[in-house]
Amino acid sequence: MTAPSDNDLHEAIRRGLAGCQPAPHHSDWSRFQARLRRRRWGRVAGVAGLALVFLGFTVWVYTAGEEPEKNASQAEKPFFSEKITSEPSPGCTPAREETKVLPRKKPPARTPDDVAQAASIQASRRTPLKPMMPTERPLLLPSAGKPASALPVNLALNRAVVVPSPVEQQIIQQVISGNFGDDSTSFRALERNKARWKSAVLVCDATTSMYPYLTQLLAWFRKNERSTGIRGLVLYTDCDSLGRQTDGTTPGQFFVSHRRDVSTLLPLLLAAARNTTANEDRDENVAEALLFAQRQFPDAQTLVLVADGRSGIKDAKQLEKVTKPVAVVQCGPPDEPELAFQPAYWQLAQQTNGSLHTLEDDLRSPKAIPSTTWVRIGGQYYRYRRGRFVPTNFVQRPEKVLFFWLGKRK
Repeated sequence: MTAPSDNDLHEAIRRGLAGCQPAPHHSDWSRFQARLRRRRWGRVAGVAGLALVFLGFTVWVYTAGEEPEKNASQAEKPFFSEKITSEPSPGCTPAREETKVLPRKKPPARTPDDVAQAASIQASRRTPLKPMMPTERPLLLPSAGKPASALPVNLALNRAVVVPSPVEQQIIQQVISGNFGDDSTSFRALERNKARWKSAVLVCDATTSMYPYLTQLLAWFRKNERSTGIRGLVLYTDCDSLGRQTDGTTPGQFFVSHRRDVSTLLPLLLAAARNTTANEDRDENVAEALLFAQRQFPDAQTLVLVADGRSGIKDAKQLEKVTKPVAVVQCGPPDEPELAFQPAYWQLAQQTNGSLHTLEDDLRSPKAIPSTTWVRIGGQYYRYRRGRFVPTNFVQRPEKVLFFWLGKRK
């Protein structure tokens, strides 16, 4: 009996697997050699990289160790060399002649006369100089034989320095920061109608309560400096040239600008602010300001009145002389919550065939207002009914659905 053997089984398996083996290809060996070469070069590159890193670290450590010795060798050299040399760089002044630094000489001994003279000079420096009058100042005369020529710079002597008041500082800060509050009536009214007002003059109330709205105008001028159709600006304060309130006998002082750049308008606004400190009346000289603007700008087509909603018109009897259309921009609501507009402004817009403007709305035909008209004055919405605006309890602009007005109410 023979011992069991697996040879027959192994032979059967080999014969079975022989049919499943893929056919050999002539490029298999070349691909395998290429793979071996890539691995070999990768190992060489890695070793070379590590060697470079180690070499760089060694050089850095060696250089850092030699730096103090280099500084010490430089410190041994004198700060000023005996000969200073410099070469001119492109576009700069050529180098001066080389100079030689000489040793300092010992000052001579001071005599009693020198000590007395130095004391007098020191005393004169401590004594403040009295400003000279224009007639006492010496004149610069041209030298003989040379023609007289004008000085290139004319400096003002003894010039008074004007320190801005707290109100003026507030105006400047508003102009710089652009933060003039939540009510941007004047800015938005001008922005909506800049295409219609192609030849207009702004006539603005420059009293204390109107400063935020005037800084809005400066911000609007900065944005529309080139494309605006505004011809100029007139500021009124209901005060004369001495800062006193007008009483109908003396004319008020007006501040006019034919330019639209902020660098010109800001000093004009500050000058108007200094003129209105004594103004105590609620009503203003609006008619006088409109007539003044009408004379100063005869070619203007529209007078845009930027007025305080709480102020009336002191000289309403002169409004009949205003011949140009007046677009009234009412800034803020009147004191009476039942009124949407100041009655004097409503009458002025109707009389001159002008218009009325608020924060969100433009009434371009005050004589013919449809019954579906709503306006927002401050945070209050008014509806036009039976010839007047009636306050409502809506807190957002309502929309009409069938026969009803729907919207968020208080």
